Amino acid sequence: MSDVEHILKELEKDVKTQGKYQQVLTSIGDGVIALDKRLRVTAINDTALSFFHKRKSSVIGTPYWRFFQVRNEHGKKTNDVVRHALRDLLRKSHGRKKLEPKSLQRVYVRIPSDGVSPIAVSAALVYSDTGTVVGAVISFRSIEEEVEISQMKSTFVSLAAHQLRAPLTSIRWNIEYLLGGGGGEIPPQQIEVLRDVYESNTRMIRLINDLLNISRIEEGRIRVEPSPTDIVALIREAIKEATPQAKAMNRALAFTVDKAVGEMAVLNIDKQLIFQVLRNLISNAVKYASMHDGQVTVHLSKEKFSYRINVWDNGIGVPSDAKKKVFTKFFRAENASERDPSGSGLGLYLVKMIVKVSGGNVRFTSSPDKGTTFSFSLPLKGSSARLKGKRFSELSA
Repeated sequence: MSDVEHILKELEKDVKTQGKYQQVLTSIGDGVIALDKRLRVTAINDTALSFFHKRKSSVIGTPYWRFFQVRNEHGKKTNDVVRHALRDLLRKSHGRKKLEPKSLQRVYVRIPSDGVSPIAVSAALVYSDTGTVVGAVISFRSIEEEVEISQMKSTFVSLAAHQLRAPLTSIRWNIEYLLGGGGGEIPPQQIEVLRDVYESNTRMIRLINDLLNISRIEEGRIRVEPSPTDIVALIREAIKEATPQAKAMNRALAFTVDKAVGEMAVLNIDKQLIFQVLRNLISNAVKYASMHDGQVTVHLSKEKFSYRINVWDNGIGVPSDAKKKVFTKFFRAENASERDPSGSGLGLYLVKMIVKVSGGNVRFTSSPDKGTTFSFSLPLKGSSARLKGKRFSELSA
C-alpha cells in the first residue's frame, strides 16, 4: 500500500475527528496536507511544516496555496497544476465511483528564502463511509537530489555528444570527398564499403544531434523562433521528403485536409521544430506500416483552439504492455526493434518534447497488427518565443 493510500484509509475511518489521524500524518515520511472541500488546511504533518518553514497555527484553516505556491523552475509564476488537479477531482466527484489519485512527477514550489524546490505530488479525494467527498489530501516528497542527478547526466551526455560530433562530421566530409572522386578512382567494391560506412556515420551523427537536442530542451536551452508558417505547405514538404523512403519500401503515402482548414493554414510556429516532428512521425509510420499493402495517411483538421495533425499507418501497432512507455527516452517496443534494429528510441521522446515546448500536446491510439495513429496539436494562437538558447541541431550542424 502506498503512503497516500494509507493516509486516505486512515482519514476515511473517521473524517469528523481531527485528533485521531494526526498521529498517522506524523508517522508518514512524505509531506502531507489534509484539506476540506474548499481546499483549506485541516491538518498538516511536521514534514510539510518543516519543508515550507511554517508553523501549524499559521496554516490551519487557510487555503493551502497561500504557502504551497507553484512556480516554474526559474521561480516565476506559472499554471498551478496542483490546484487544477484538485479542482478537477472535485468537479468529477459527483458520481458514485471513487476517483483515483492524480500524480504530478515534477512540480516546483516556492520556499521562503530558499528559492524554488522540485517535488513529486499526489493529490486525492477523501471520502466518508457513505461515499461522500469530505475533502482532499496532498502528499509530496522532495526530488531535488533526483533532479540534480538528472541534470548531471544531461550535462555529461551533452559534453560527450559535443566531443563526438566533430570527429564524426570530419569523417563524413572525408567520405564524401572520396566518393566524389577527390582522391582518385575507387574500385566498385570499395565504393560499396564507403557507402556503408557513410550510412553508419550518418546514423551516428543523427543520434548525437538527437542527444544534444534532447539535452537542450530538457534544460530549457532550445531556441524557439516562431514565424508565420503555412502548416499545409509544411506537411506537403515533409511528405515530399519521405516519398523516396515510402517508394523504396512500397508504401502508399497520402495527405488529406478537412474542408474547414482550406488551402492554407498559417500558424505562428517554429518551422524547423515542427518539421522535425512531422519528419519523425511520418518516417516511423512508413517504417512500421504493413509489409504487404503499406499505407500512411497524414490528416490535418481544425479544432476550436488548435490545428491537429494525425499520422496514421496500417502497420504493426503498439503492444498493450508498451503503450505507457511509448514516449519514454530510449524505449523501443519489441515488435519495433524486430522490424528495425537500428532505432535509438529517441524519436518519439523528441516529438513529445518539441510539441510541448511549442504549446501543443501529443497522443496516440494503436491496435497490435492493425495500425497506429499519432496525433499532435498546435495552438491557433501560435507558439511562444524562446529567444535564448541554441537552435535545433540537424544533420549538417
